Amino acid sequence: MNRAARALPTCDLILGLYGRLPKETVVVIVPDIRAYVDETATHGNPDDPIILSCVASTLLKWQLFDRKWKALTKRAGVKHIHAHDFSDIDLQRRMDAALSVDRAIHDYVTFGVHTVLWPKDFAAYREAKGSNLHTLLDSDYGLSFRFILSFMHTATAALLGGQSQIYVLYEIGHKNCGSAAVIFSQYAEYFPDGPVRSVAPVRKGDFCGTEAADIRGSLILDVERSRTADVSDVDVTVAENLAQLRTQYRVPWFRLELKLEMLMALKDHLILSRPRFTRLYGHLLSPLAASVKDSIA
Repeated sequence: MNRAARALPTCDLILGLYGRLPKETVVVIVPDIRAYVDETATHGNPDDPIILSCVASTLLKWQLFDRKWKALTKRAGVKHIHAHDFSDIDLQRRMDAALSVDRAIHDYVTFGVHTVLWPKDFAAYREAKGSNLHTLLDSDYGLSFRFILSFMHTATAALLGGQSQIYVLYEIGHKNCGSAAVIFSQYAEYFPDGPVRSVAPVRKGDFCGTEAADIRGSLILDVERSRTADVSDVDVTVAENLAQLRTQYRVPWFRLELKLEMLMALKDHLILSRPRFTRLYGHLLSPLAASVKDSIA
């Protein structure tokens, strides 16, 4: 009897695999996804966009990635792999390291996404015409992170073929990066059961994943500067589109350009969110939002 009792869990498992147990006894395993975020900005060229890069994968893949990454740093002769570290390495070693880095990212990263925010569009969004509205608007980092968070919330399940729990780590040291925690607190309030479970800061060099995001961001910046990005429009709210990309590309990568009309829609939403804001800042509404407000009034 005791022997049979000890064997029951194994029997239950086998029966469950063949659908012979009631549905309420079947446990669904939800994978944990870790996403690393890093900013790429030169802070020297006013024409360069602000770029926030995010690389996401499962915890198991990140463990394998970390081993590979540490071996790469040892061969490259650096403690950490960041884009600026390569400036002191001879050309051949730099090329070899770059190829190895790119291969490691493609082997272990499940998907990636980056935002593009052009300075002129951000300046138009922040225009407050002598009011203090700018104190209520997101910073350039905050805007970019808000869109990254929205993408993770909307698209991750379809990209992975099922629900997941997402844990986001962002590298500190960038101007306004603290806004990530504030934005996540707003997200958690609206979506207490949302897939993004936490957002936390990490230091440079603490995690290999942030280094991968840094390298990808540096490469992306070069492409964005040349205005030669080869992209196609995809509606990420349609799960079938993302499922197709998951099978078509080894590492699907997404470009989110924060276009001016999107930024102005966010600004309008904030102004219209409270009667007091509308009274104080109604003159800063976009023409379309202003006309709608007047027609309702």
